[in-house]
Amino acid sequence: MLRNNGNEGNDAIKLIPPKDVKGEYYGSLDNEDEDTDDEICIESKEANSECQVTAEKPKKEEKCNFFSDGETRVDFVLVWKEDLTKESEKSRAEDMDNGSQKKSKLTKDMEQDTKWRNKFLKNLRRSDLLMEMHESQSQKQTIHYVVLNVPWKVLCDLAENMGLLVPLQASVHSCTNWSEALLSKLRMYNIMYEGIPNNPIEYLTCAFRLSKFERYLYSENQEDFFTNTQRHQIVNEILARTKYGRRKKAQIGITNLLNGNVLSA
Repeated sequence: MLRNNGNEGNDAIKLIPPKDVKGEYYGSLDNEDEDTDDEICIESKEANSECQVTAEKPKKEEKCNFFSDGETRVDFVLVWKEDLTKESEKSRAEDMDNGSQKKSKLTKDMEQDTKWRNKFLKNLRRSDLLMEMHESQSQKQTIHYVVLNVPWKVLCDLAENMGLLVPLQASVHSCTNWSEALLSKLRMYNIMYEGIPNNPIEYLTCAFRLSKFERYLYSENQEDFFTNTQRHQIVNEILARTKYGRRKKAQIGITNLLNGNVLSA
């Protein structure tokens, strides 16, 4: 819109039609519409092609916390570290021991730790646990991993001895808040109200018995019948009563091995 220069005192505004000021536009409007339509079509085709590529190649789900076979679940992991600098010191000490015919304290301690660790793992195998060993090595140390799995038979035996609670049926009566119902009748605001999204289902439970296994909920799937917490409880029970030395000297349980730095975790 431009003012009329002929009448300086006239405040009226003169509207200039688009045909008269066509040269003042930056480019042709008709050409811009055609170009933008072509660009939109090209971009839409590229987007569709990208969508087709992603649809044809879905991401594969990676299985974590499983053995190398991808089916056996990992219930627990034992870890210990071997310091390579100590290994070199041990070899030097052994060379000196050969001349003096006496073992150094470092050599005795490392041999004792290895003996206890090997005996502990051997007794775990006797408990029918499935084991798989892995290791990762760096310039300074070697980290050993032993993954453990508790078979179904061992789970049932220990769950029955420990009296673990399993779901028998879903609870019909949900937990009610009587104070909230009372305040709502009195039309008073409950300042202690907290909304809980996805409130978990409550179950009627009983002690596990293998003879009544078919009566329990979710008994059709043995692999997921026991929760992760219950599986960890069973593994901890096995690790706590497994000996690595003499029982008379209370050389038993993973806690002593952790305190003695025989195992790291």
